[in-house]
Amino acid sequence: MENLLETYNAIQECYYKNEHYSVRDNGAVLRHPLNNRRTRPTDNKWTFGKPNIKTGYLEIASVRIDRKVATVLR
Repeated sequence: MENLLETYNAIQECYYKNEHYSVRDNGAVLRHPLNNRRTRPTDNKWTFGKPNIKTGYLEIASVRIDRKVATVLR
């Protein structure tokens, strides 16, 4: 079975709430580290997000993944 994170055709970049992200057309998101700051646990890692137990939405750093993907698709 293929790794779903690695199945994509295009990557676009966006900025959302002063954060730099790369988004693949399969919905995977990579958060870039902040300049001159310590790398955070979710920086430089492709992910579909972590499920929020209360809402059921996938999130990175408490922000819904769908908002980041929509920013790229505008």
